[in-house]
This record gives sequence, C-alpha cells and structure tokens, in this order.
Amino acid sequence: MILQVIREIEVNEEEIIKEYFLTMNTPFVDIIKAVHNYILGLDDCDFYAIHTEEEEKIAKKILDILWKNY
Repeated sequence: MILQVIREIEVNEEEIIKEYFLTMNTPFVDIIKAVHNYILGLDDCDFYAIHTEEEEKIAKKILDILWKNY
C-alpha cells in the first residue's frame, strides 16, 4: 500500500523573528532553535508534518529576510 499525504502548513517567518528577537547577527543554530520552538507550538497534526529538513528551510528563509531588511 502506498499512502501519500500532502499538507500545507502556514509558517509566519515575521512572527518568529519578532517573537524570538532574531537579528542578522543571530547564529544560524539559534534561528533553527527558534523555528523548532515555534513548531512545537503548532497543533499536533501540523507538528508531525515538519521535520529537520523543513526546519532548516524555514531558518534559511528567515535568514534571507533578516539580510534583506539590513
């Protein structure tokens, strides 16, 4: 049996930046920790759909936003 589940989850990068006081000087590891903590606050069904690879993608997007706003 093959089961394919596709789910869209909205992640508000600006909210993560503000809530965790992220700046362009914030180490990447701390940005990933902030993303992980944000994800822990999501509904359980949404939390299970996000893994380390996705957390890193979100962290990279946040880093791009921080550098653009510099």
